[in-house]
Amino acid sequence: MINIAVPGVGGRMGAEIAAQVLQSSHLTLTVAMVREGNKLAGTKLPKSNLVIATSLDSAKFDVLIDFTLPEGVMR
Repeated sequence: MINIAVPGVGGRMGAEIAAQVLQSSHLTLTVAMVREGNKLAGTKLPKSNLVIATSLDSAKFDVLIDFTLPEGVMR
């Protein structure tokens, strides 16, 4: 299994990538992230038990698929 992190899950592309990872038998979504203050923070990702985070601190992942703005990447 490859562990995947998706920052920007509140946007269209991030949400779609997260949905595709959840459907895969070879991938595991370990982190779904939005920026601090986003209304999705702390809620469960649809069709999973994963709580949407605001940080990658202590997150375990092999691959990060980033669909944030440039400012978000630099943080």
